[in-house]
This record gives sequence, structure tokens and C-alpha cells, in this order.
Amino acid sequence: MSKNQTEEGRLPLLNRILECYEELKGPKRKIADLIVGDPESVVFMTSADVAIAAGCSQPTVSRFASDIGFAGFAAFQSALRDQLKHRMTPVNRMISISSKNTDAAGTAFFESLQADQAILQGLSDRVNLESVGKAVELIRLADKVAVTGSRNSYTAAFAMNFLLNQLIGKSQLITERGEDLEELSSLETNDLVISFSFSRYGRRVVEMTKAAHKASVPVLAITDSPTSPIARFADVALYVDCRGPMFQNSMVGALTAVNGLIMSLVATMTEEMREESQQHMEKVDQLSESLGNFYLPNEPKY
Repeated sequence: MSKNQTEEGRLPLLNRILECYEELKGPKRKIADLIVGDPESVVFMTSADVAIAAGCSQPTVSRFASDIGFAGFAAFQSALRDQLKHRMTPVNRMISISSKNTDAAGTAFFESLQADQAILQGLSDRVNLESVGKAVELIRLADKVAVTGSRNSYTAAFAMNFLLNQLIGKSQLITERGEDLEELSSLETNDLVISFSFSRYGRRVVEMTKAAHKASVPVLAITDSPTSPIARFADVALYVDCRGPMFQNSMVGALTAVNGLIMSLVATMTEEMREESQQHMEKVDQLSESLGNFYLPNEPKY
């Protein structure tokens, strides 16, 4: 069972697997553990991927599917996908947040904090430091950076774009608007696309990431799994857990990864880059002050 699933909230298909779990032997039990532990990733895996992850052969994966009543792995995966699609909608995730005691608000608040703490504690295990170094190098060497994300992943994409522009001033947030797509089409091999996408993956982000990859534009993907549809198009990928008790994915891990990348970028700047960045930040700050963007406690009251 996934660490973020309660027994009563388990998918019917996972219940079927657990009902016959004791009868499974050797590699088939490892397949069951993989599916029950992380069904969201399994729906994006091929039978070959499952075989590698479970340390068995592809025919064993097919026989496992047959043992639990399916014609093959493809039929099993289709059924799993259908059940996940229903469970993962924001409405159904919100329904699962039920009032179970007189202090429902306080309980839910601390459950959310604990889930986010678990995400942060696991971040160092999921993020490979070599990949972080490669990601920072891609950002540092890029002439232009395009950042994309949709729905809840837009939060992290916006933060990345904002911080990059504060620091080096060469980033563009790409949305689904026509003029933004034109900006994406103008990118070249010395530029960079940073894509954010988490389950349920936004189709347009996947398509934009795929388009950049096909145009030989380097891609940095920040996502939740190696089986994510944007991971296959990435030159470098960072994996961040986003599952939690909320009706939407938690962006705590993704925002922490953004902060870490920005800090790493600053730490690896050459003296010339650092001077250019400081000059850029001073110009931005002066412009903000001239436009009256900041509240001053002693300013006249109207």
C-alpha cells in the first residue's frame, strides 16, 4: 500500500491483488509490491519497465496479470488507469478528507504539515546531486530560458521564472497563449526549456516539452517519476514527490527544489557572472523603487 493511501481509500484493483497476495510467490510478489506501493508510476510503465523494476522476466509480468484475472498486462494497466483517473480528480481527493473527530480542522492542518515534512525529508533521497550539477550547468550556459508548467505545477514554474529573472534576467514563462508558443518556437540549441509537470500530467506541457526536444533544445524536467511523460524528453531530470493528503498535489518539494537550484546557481557563478547579476538586480530594484512598488511606513497618507 502506498504510504499516502489509507486502507479504506485503496483502489479496488489493489484490494484484488492483496486478497491473493499470500498465494503469490517469488517475482510475482515483487510485482505486487511494486504495483501496490506506487500505482501512479506503474500506469506509465511498460511491461519491460515493470520486469526490470521487479527483477523478473516480461513473461512473468504477463502471468501475474493473468493470475489476477486479466488477459495480459495491457488489460490490467488499462483497468488500473481507469481507477486512478477517477480517484485522482480533485473532487474525489477532497471527498476523502472527511471529518472524523471534533478537532477536524486542527487534525487536518497537522496531517498536511506531516505530509509536507515527509516530502522534504525524502527530497535528498530522490534528487541526485550529479543531476543537480548538470541542471545548474544547463541554466548557467543557456542564452535564454523558457519555463513551462500548468495548473498546480504553474506555481513552481512561476517561482522559477521569477527568481531567474531577478537573478539573471533571461527567463520567459511559457503558457498556452499564442505569443508564448511563438517564443517557444524561437528557441535554439543554446537555449533551455525547464518543464514542470506532476501527476495528473498536463497535456500541453508534455507536448511543449516534446516539441523542444524534437528541436534539439535542451530540456530540464522537474517531475515526480522517471516514468513521467516529460522525463523521456529531458536531458536532465529532477524527481520530486508531490503526493499528500490535499485535494491537489503538494508543491512544497518542487518549490524547495527551485530554491535549491537558484542557490546552487549563485554558488557556481563566475566573478564576471556575479558582477553582471548584481548590476541587473540593482537595476531591477531601482526601477521598482521609482515605480513605488514597495510600501514605506512614513509615506504620506491620502
